[in-house]
Amino acid sequence: MLNTPPARHTRRVRIERLDPCLELVHQARDRERWTPLQKLVALPLRRMALHSDTPQERIEGALHRELSDLSARACHALGDAAIGPLPARAADAARDALTRAQAEGCFPRHELQQIARGPVSDGRTAHHQRLRGEIDRWIEKHERFERRLRWLLNPEVTRARLATLDPLEDRDQLWCFVQYEFRPEILYCAWGNGIERISQSESASTFFHATGAAESTPLKRSEDTLIHYYNLFNWGLDSFHGRKAVESMNQMHGRYFIHNDGMKYVLLNAAFSVLDALGVIGHRPLSDTERLGYFHAQIEMGRAMNIQELSHSWDEMRAWFATINTAFSAYTPQKRRMWTSIEDNFDRDAGVPWPVGRIRRLLEIAAMDDTYRSALGFEKPSAVKLALAKSVVKPFVKARALLPCAPYILSLQNFVTYPNGVHIEEAGEKQRSARMPSACPFSAKGRPDAVAHPENQRPLLHAGEAPGVELHTIGWDEVRRHRTQDDLWVVFGGHVYDVSAFAKNHPGGLQVLLNGAGKDMTRAFDKANHSDMTKVFTLNFRIGRIDPALPVAAGEAEHRLEA
Repeated sequence: MLNTPPARHTRRVRIERLDPCLELVHQARDRERWTPLQKLVALPLRRMALHSDTPQERIEGALHRELSDLSARACHALGDAAIGPLPARAADAARDALTRAQAEGCFPRHELQQIARGPVSDGRTAHHQRLRGEIDRWIEKHERFERRLRWLLNPEVTRARLATLDPLEDRDQLWCFVQYEFRPEILYCAWGNGIERISQSESASTFFHATGAAESTPLKRSEDTLIHYYNLFNWGLDSFHGRKAVESMNQMHGRYFIHNDGMKYVLLNAAFSVLDALGVIGHRPLSDTERLGYFHAQIEMGRAMNIQELSHSWDEMRAWFATINTAFSAYTPQKRRMWTSIEDNFDRDAGVPWPVGRIRRLLEIAAMDDTYRSALGFEKPSAVKLALAKSVVKPFVKARALLPCAPYILSLQNFVTYPNGVHIEEAGEKQRSARMPSACPFSAKGRPDAVAHPENQRPLLHAGEAPGVELHTIGWDEVRRHRTQDDLWVVFGGHVYDVSAFAKNHPGGLQVLLNGAGKDMTRAFDKANHSDMTKVFTLNFRIGRIDPALPVAAGEAEHRLEA
C-alpha cells in the first residue's frame, strides 16, 4: 500500500522552508475546485480508468523517499576517500546536514550552498574547491529533480513548453506527456498492441506461454510492466524509484535465459507499436518531438536493462524492427491462439464488459500494421471501420479536457491488481515461474541441493554465451517414463529437456514431440534450422545430460521441427 500517514504539520512547515521540492508539493494541495458538471463528467471516466486522482499523501510519501535517498547518497559521496582529501570541518558540517535531512525526508540545498561558499579557515583552497565541486554536483541533482517535479505535478507545463523541449534530453518528460495526452488511445488500444505483439514471434511467444503469464496472470503482468515503466519514467533513472524499477526488471528477466533479440524486440514493440497505433487512431497527430522523445526514453530504459545493440538512431532501430516483423509476418494458428489467449484472459481478470472488449479489439486491429495483421490472420479494416474506431475515442478526449488540471503521476495511482497502490519494491514477480522445469540446474557448486536457477542473467546474443552448468546424468529408462503431453521429456544434442510447459503450443505441433519421445531427436532438431533465439530459449528447459552408456531407442526421430 502507498497510503502513509502525513508528517506532523510543524515539522512539515520547517522542512518545506528548507527544501524547494517539498514547497512545490505543499502548493499542490491547493487544487482547483470542481464544478458539479465536472464531477458528473468524471464519473464515467473514472469507471473506465480514463481519469484518476493522484492522492496527495502518496505524492508526499514518494517525495520524502526520493529526497531521503538523495541526501543519503550525497552523504556517502562526501565520505568517499576516492574523491580526495576535503576540509574536515566543512565536510563534517555538510555530512551532518545531510544526515539530518535524510532522517527528515528532505535535502538541505540552502545549507549546503552556505557550507560550500563559507570562509576558508585553514588555507587549503584546493581542498575547499574539491568540496565545493562535490556539493555542487549533488545540488545540481536536486535542482534537476525540482524541475522534474514541476511537470509531474502539472502536465500542462509540458504542453506549454512542448516546442522548446529536446527529444533526447527531455525524453522522460515527453514519454509521460504522451501517456497523459493520449490516455484513452493507449489504455484501450496502443498498449495492448505493444504488449501482445510478442505473439508474432513463435519462439518468444512459446517461451512466454511456458511461463504461464498469458493464461494465468495476463492482467498482473501488464500492470506490473506498466508500474515499472511508470516508476522509471516518472522519477528518472538516477532516482530511488527508477533504480528500484531497473533492479526489479533485471531480477525478473535474469531468472531465465533470454536472447538479446527477444528482449530488444519486446522493448521496441513498446515504442514503435504504441506510436504507430497513436498515428492511426490518435485524436491528434503526434509531433516529431513527442514521437522521438518517447522512442529515446524506451532506448535508455533498454540500455539500463543490459539489452545490447541498441541505438538512439530512429531509422536504424526502425529498420531492424521492420525486418524482424517481416520475417515473422506469416500466419500460423499458434500466433492467433496466443494473441487471443492474452486478450481473453486479460478481459476476464479485469472484468471488461463484452461490448467494451469488442470495441477495444476493433481499435487494436485497426491500429495494427500490415505485418502484424498478416501474422494473426486479420483483414485490414475498411475505411468505415477505421473512421468508426477514431470516433469512439474523441468523446472521451473531449470529456477529459473539461476536468481541472491536477497532478498526474501514474506510478502513484491505483491498479486493478493493486487497488491501494503499490511501492515499486512490491510489484512484479518475485520468483521463477512454477510452470518452468523445476529440475533446471544452473550450478551445483556450493549448493547442497545441487539445483538452482540463473540469477541476474543478462540477455544472450547466442546460446554459446550461456555460463557453464553442472547437469545431472539421466538414463534412457527415466526419459521414457515421461512421454505424455502433460509430462514430456525429449533428447537432442546430448541433453534432456522437459518440454511439458509448452508441448501443446509447440510451433511444430504436439505430435512431433510425442513421436520423438524416448528417442534421440538431434537430427530432427538440426534439420529444423532453429534460430539463435530459439536455441537460447531451449536452455530454460534443459534438465540433464543423457547417459551415453545406455543405448538409444531404436529409430531416430525424423520429424520436422519448425522454428
